[in-house]
Amino acid sequence: MRKLALTFLAGFLLLLPTSSGAQSPEIPVALRDEYGIRLNAIDAPQPAYPEEAKKAGAHGLVIAAVHFDVRGDCVGVEVLASPHPAITESVTSAIRRWRLKPLVMNWGAPARVQGELRWRYVIDDGVYRVELLPKAEQKRHSQQYKRMEKSFRRSWESQEIKN
Repeated sequence: MRKLALTFLAGFLLLLPTSSGAQSPEIPVALRDEYGIRLNAIDAPQPAYPEEAKKAGAHGLVIAAVHFDVRGDCVGVEVLASPHPAITESVTSAIRRWRLKPLVMNWGAPARVQGELRWRYVIDDGVYRVELLPKAEQKRHSQQYKRMEKSFRRSWESQEIKN
């Protein structure tokens, strides 16, 4: 649950306007779980297993908070958990090249997308590979994410009412 909370915190930081003003606060943000992001990916290059990480015997789970603009281009990546700095760089580099189908909200407004992605770096009998989490595990994380999203939205709406 702590990692999920960190994901949301990183996501909020990604929502802050840049100095150029590229992120408009009027454009809605759609929170999407990993399964939903992967389903809407047009171009999704997978990260490599860097030689430096192989030599170090690094393996484990990587969790990244991601943000896409209204065109579906990745505009923000924050790696929340990683077993090695070279793996962090590999994941960041791959995600920055991702493209999603542009999202349109129910009322026709374009939306930015925020969520998280995970990979598992595995060493199995001297064979190095990068795996997606099984769909069942992605969906389990998605259920947790949706509960956090509902909580976030209730909190956000109550703040809007006060203002």
